Amino acid sequence: MSPVKKRTALWISAALVVSIGCGATAAMVWGGSAGSDANTAEHAPAPKTVAAAREDLIERSRGNGQLGYTDPRSVGSAGGTITRMSDIGTVVERGGELFRVDDLPVNLLIGDLPMWRGFAAGMSDGADVLMLEQNLRDLGYFTDTPDKKFTARTAQAVSAWQKKLGRPRTGSIEPGQVVFASGPLRIAEQKARVGDPASPEVLAVTGTTKDILVDLEPQLAASAPLDGEVEVRLPDGKTLTGKVSAVGAPREQPTGSGGTALRIPITITPVDQAATGTYADVRVQVSFQRVLVTDALLIPTAALLATPGGGHSVEVWRDGKRVSVVVTPGSFADGRVSIDEGDLKPGDEVVVS
Repeated sequence: MSPVKKRTALWISAALVVSIGCGATAAMVWGGSAGSDANTAEHAPAPKTVAAAREDLIERSRGNGQLGYTDPRSVGSAGGTITRMSDIGTVVERGGELFRVDDLPVNLLIGDLPMWRGFAAGMSDGADVLMLEQNLRDLGYFTDTPDKKFTARTAQAVSAWQKKLGRPRTGSIEPGQVVFASGPLRIAEQKARVGDPASPEVLAVTGTTKDILVDLEPQLAASAPLDGEVEVRLPDGKTLTGKVSAVGAPREQPTGSGGTALRIPITITPVDQAATGTYADVRVQVSFQRVLVTDALLIPTAALLATPGGGHSVEVWRDGKRVSVVVTPGSFADGRVSIDEGDLKPGDEVVVS
């Protein structure tokens, strides 16, 4: 072989070695990459999931209310000079003294009608006479069966009560000497001073129980049915159960922006009055709820995915894999959605992240 040919053969041989070496190197890099990807997929962390559950779908809403004593009103008397008033916070029971005029007591009687006329022999029959006799009976002065007739026995009972009170024993009661109310009264404010002339507004009074007044947005009215239970959060964070005791007609209420908005007045009565503690005339938070769907298959709203064409699906974590499942959502509430149709059952782990 000539020197030239031998040199050429050596270069070709070297080139083949280089080429084969490069190919082997390239083959090793690709293979190493494929092995790494497979390992990553095998050890990928599981996504965050939540188990589908069959429960009632509950809609929850909140509103602010005002906790205070019931039935605020003013009481007073006409004529004379105020000589004494009950202290603020005092609870006056049947027959108790509210205040004094000319050093004679003005007393509380229990009844649903106001005193609109005096009580005396010869007066016409009426439901107010029945109320008077019922009070005299409960105070221990009237032993007959109460009725609507003011008789000599009624006058005798009045006279005996007047003796106990230190009043002149006339056997009759003039307007302003007693106050009728539906129950015991709590003294909320002294609206006059001792020495002032008596007037229809001597004391501000309330009932002895508390309630919560809420002006509810109309779209939330379904969450506050009559007799429905709600949760009330007090200023100190403690909670109590309340019951919707009254639902009023919608009315326009002023808003903070200077306009008005339609609101529904709701009255809530605490189930346990003692749970309100010493709170009165304070703002509280009220939580309402209602059942939208009973025994529904529920998943978090975050698990619901939109699909092309306007449908929906969820990803279910099954055997270490994400499996797409087409579903038909129903109602939404409180961060959850009910599933009406789809290959989904309670306990399935739906992907939320």
